[in-house]
Amino acid sequence: MIFVFLNILNFLNANNGAFSVILSTVLIASTIAYVIYNRQLVQETKKLRLPQQEPRVAIIFEPDDRYIMWINLKIKNVGVGPAKNITFKIKTDFEYLDGFWLSNTGFAKRGINYLAPNQEIKFFFTNLNENKNQKMGTPIVIDLSYNDSLGNRYAETFKIDFNELEGLFEVGEKPIEKISKSLKNIENNINEIVKGSKLQTVNYTLNDIKNERKELQKKWTKLKERSTK
Repeated sequence: MIFVFLNILNFLNANNGAFSVILSTVLIASTIAYVIYNRQLVQETKKLRLPQQEPRVAIIFEPDDRYIMWINLKIKNVGVGPAKNITFKIKTDFEYLDGFWLSNTGFAKRGINYLAPNQEIKFFFTNLNENKNQKMGTPIVIDLSYNDSLGNRYAETFKIDFNELEGLFEVGEKPIEKISKSLKNIENNINEIVKGSKLQTVNYTLNDIKNERKELQKKWTKLKERSTK
């Protein structure tokens, strides 16, 4: 047993340089593998974090709550990250009101500096009952671009086609309209009650009050005289 151990020890001593080279090679290979793995891990982490910082700006048109033919335009950041330096390019211009063109609006000319996640800008856009055929004739095309918080640039194209609303109609009254009518009926009923009632007013002066006190004092004195008899 001791002889075998001595042979192994002699072999290691004789090949010490070779073993050192092998161990160094293994150590270098392990270090390189660790660096590659760490780099891949960092890249995967960046890929996972990027969607959490990515904005998504959308241009949405929708009927107004009060009337289906009144159209609102909404610019909203539906992403999870802030959008910066938002610019618009109107490729197909649109006369949304008589004499007013979409390309001359403030946001179309100067853009929007910042939109937080879920932040929106909403405004009345047009009434489709006015020049309906003209407004539904050509879709509105808008190029949109913006930056995220890391400086990456995004670009999208939106098409607004009012023909998508053709054939839609409303049924019944909205709750807010019912409430408004009910309040109006209550107001009218109160006005009728006030008009139908006759209110009388009685005015008292200081002299009237003094005279009334004197009369009460006289009556009180007479009662006392009667009670003493």
